[in-house]
Amino acid sequence: MKKLSLLLLALASVMAIHAEVYLKVTDVTSLQDGDQVVLAYEAGTSVSDGFASTKKYMASTSASFTADQVTVDDPIPLTIKKTGNYWNLYIGSKPVGHKYGTSDLDVNQGTTTNFAISITNGQAKIVSQTPGKNNNEVFFAYNTSSPRFALYHAGSNMKEITLYRFDAANQPDKEVTSISLSETALTLREGEQATLTATLLPADAADKTVEWGTTDATVATVSNGVVTAVARGTAQIWVKATAVGLTDTCTITVLGAMDQTTVTYNALKDPTLLTDGAKVFFGTSKEGEDYIMGIYNEETSKNNIKGVAATYGDKRHTVTAEQAYAYTVKRDGDYIIFVDADGNYLRPISDSKLRSSTTLDNQAKWTINSINQDDATVEVKNAGFTSRYIYNNCQGTNEIFNIYSGYDASYLAKTILYASTAPEWQDRVLDSWMTVSDTLLDWGQMEPDTTYASDPNWKDWGDVRRFTLNFNDLTDDITVTLTGDTAFYCGTEVIRASAKQPVEISVYWETDEVGVYTGQLRLSTATEGVEDIVIQLRAEAVPMGTFPDPNKPIFSVSTHTMNFELSQDNNFSDLQMFTFSASNLQKTLYCKWAHTSSILFDYEYQNACMEILAGDYELELNGSAHFPVGYDYIDEEVLVAVDDLYAAGNYTTKLHFYSYEKDSKEQLSIDEYVTIRVYVSLPTDVENVEDDMRCDVTKLLRNGQLVIRRNGVEYNTCGMRLETTRR
Repeated sequence: MKKLSLLLLALASVMAIHAEVYLKVTDVTSLQDGDQVVLAYEAGTSVSDGFASTKKYMASTSASFTADQVTVDDPIPLTIKKTGNYWNLYIGSKPVGHKYGTSDLDVNQGTTTNFAISITNGQAKIVSQTPGKNNNEVFFAYNTSSPRFALYHAGSNMKEITLYRFDAANQPDKEVTSISLSETALTLREGEQATLTATLLPADAADKTVEWGTTDATVATVSNGVVTAVARGTAQIWVKATAVGLTDTCTITVLGAMDQTTVTYNALKDPTLLTDGAKVFFGTSKEGEDYIMGIYNEETSKNNIKGVAATYGDKRHTVTAEQAYAYTVKRDGDYIIFVDADGNYLRPISDSKLRSSTTLDNQAKWTINSINQDDATVEVKNAGFTSRYIYNNCQGTNEIFNIYSGYDASYLAKTILYASTAPEWQDRVLDSWMTVSDTLLDWGQMEPDTTYASDPNWKDWGDVRRFTLNFNDLTDDITVTLTGDTAFYCGTEVIRASAKQPVEISVYWETDEVGVYTGQLRLSTATEGVEDIVIQLRAEAVPMGTFPDPNKPIFSVSTHTMNFELSQDNNFSDLQMFTFSASNLQKTLYCKWAHTSSILFDYEYQNACMEILAGDYELELNGSAHFPVGYDYIDEEVLVAVDDLYAAGNYTTKLHFYSYEKDSKEQLSIDEYVTIRVYVSLPTDVENVEDDMRCDVTKLLRNGQLVIRRNGVEYNTCGMRLETTRR
């Protein structure tokens, strides 16, 4: 990143003035294709200076006129090109056009306008061949009321212009306007050199002499751009354009010298062997990732530490690498501090980024725990961040060391610590040894596969059991042998000696015949003295439908239809009961009324005429109950009571049991109904009064209906007794 001096340089470059000389054109025939010209209004000492942001006119800038010359500071000329009898104008590579029927210019819009150029008595007339408004002639002129050069018709404020062409033969000497170094920052080690290159613009400047210097010769020196790192520290290398004083700088960071001796270290089986002053390498346990962790470098490492090439040997129990990348161990009680070649401490800068710095605190402290002494993998855990370990990230950029959570990811390689104090690798297991997680694989009862029965050449081997094989330092391949019934199948036949541990092995079972099946899986090596491992296999095929699918819910009701016959209202005059069972529910079981068009309602009072009781759950008409997941509901009793029916007729309703299929809100796994039918036949409540003329009988018309009152009791025309109040 550029320092403050570079910012000042940039500002100086912007303010640098470059003067150019242009010669007055008095004869149009002297113009040549490719000439650079400026428009001038001599009386106002102004020349054209590029186009305004609107692109409709050319701005003006002041200039110095002498005789037939004009001197302009940092001009923006027009380039003219001949096309037949006309000329085209350009700003750089951008064509200058004229919009039809206007006086507006049109720059870099893909339109090139032909201009006629004539010169009379030193005055230039540049006429557009594209008509203006009302087909009027439009030409370049200088507008004194709004200083600018634009296309105009004749007017009092429009002044004639002159044309000046760039005079290559009479240009003043060019000065340097900018200077820059090839690098803004460099990191070197003591004794190293690097070359800086200074670029001065313009390239044809008259005086391009430069001076070199340093702000601290005890850290770094420079001679004609060659920088030499002297000692640890920071210095600024500067370069100056002698003629104009413009400068640029490069920051030099010098690190300590590093020993390039190539050494071989042993893997550390026992972390307690680390002592003060021991040299260590952080290596990777993953085959093919032959790197050790390097020294942190701000310029190249950024927020991680890159690995450097190393040579591993003897099953990664030794490493050969440059001692320059070794860390020095310092003990701090139960913690270990790692110091790099520059005296900095290995530490994280966040919970996922690793580097080294001068700060010594709890985050610069580590613990080392052995994971497996047989392959020397260790956990190098940070004391300041919980559960953060050093791994090699083998994903994409396969040489990055960083700190990660303790999870096991395929792209993270565990760490092996190689130390100068570690003894030669000893007591290694030279012969193979094996253990298995299970010595019996039992499928229990399984249903035969009918698909297999219809096509004996096809097997899906859907019923699988797995076990884990553990081993260490294999010297021979492991052969997997399957004996017994052909209903078993093992997808692994050979485990190579180069395999990693542990290995998961899958065994499959499939048949279409009912019966008991047994077999043996034998794991063996050719190494003398190693016992074979035998795993017993067993499965029983039972007839289809013998047991339910364990993944399906089960539901049943004792009846799907209930019939009631009522003669009159007797306060829950009829009660019936049914039972339901539900098990292995995967979603809540619901129970709701699902009414038909003939809902059971009392005609006059609209009272609910039916209630049910289901176990501990009470359901009322238009209500619902639910039965949560996690329980089995066996022979739950549901009591159905019919009441408050006063009108004869047939009534029907349904009770709906349902449960959604897993997370779907559309597909039902349980969808059952209980239909409830009620037939009501009501006898008349009106007495025969032929022999009893003493009764008081009155006919009333109430709300458009005929009501019969006898002895204070009211009846409808069907003879049904009417209640005056609800119960």
